[in-house]
Amino acid sequence: MAWYSCLVSHHSLARSRYYGQMLRLSRVFHQFVCWSVACIQCGVIVAFMFIGGAVAGPLEDAWNAYKRGDFATALEIWRPRATQGVAFAQLSVGIMYYSGQGVPQDYGEAAKWYRLAAEQGNATAQGSLGFMYYSGQGVPQDYGEAAKWYRLAAEQGNATAQSNLGSMYYSGQGVPQNYVQAYMWVDLAASRSSAREDRDEAVSNRNVVASKMSREQLAEAKKLLREWKPKLPAR
Repeated sequence: MAWYSCLVSHHSLARSRYYGQMLRLSRVFHQFVCWSVACIQCGVIVAFMFIGGAVAGPLEDAWNAYKRGDFATALEIWRPRATQGVAFAQLSVGIMYYSGQGVPQDYGEAAKWYRLAAEQGNATAQGSLGFMYYSGQGVPQDYGEAAKWYRLAAEQGNATAQSNLGSMYYSGQGVPQNYVQAYMWVDLAASRSSAREDRDEAVSNRNVVASKMSREQLAEAKKLLREWKPKLPAR
């Protein structure tokens, strides 16, 4: 079906500067938002596979409405399902409030819906909520909370969250400064990023971290990388 594939347009992407020197976050929240749109489509596919057309049909309708810019219709379909506790519907409503699509832009509402999806283990929502805590959008700025939510998403294999968490370990924001952890997370991001620009940036960031490390620290980081496995979302 046509909705199995989509092109997600990337908007002008803000970059945080807390990395120090050349090390930076990888597209942070705006990439989460763009990637989340693709996840809406994935949610429709999963619904067809495991729930059936009775539920997935409306989700496909919502996705098609969103693609053609009919945000009011998309929101009309997603909001009741978000209220019922469907995580990817909650994520979708959060995206719309963050972006001001079909509703007035409201970071507080976006954070509310992201949190509901994040608490159900949705990695994209976890990473998005992490950025909101990092930047103080819709919630009080709290680097510790940012690191917490980045970690939950990173442990599931989300490349952007891995890069963001690595940068926090590099700079010591929200977590104790730890180059071994920084290297591990940024290297994972480099190996898992799908976009070439993000992958190249993660490799560059990894090299900056490596330049600060001893041979023993590098060996320890590489051992952790060999042992690392993604975790299933906690429920």
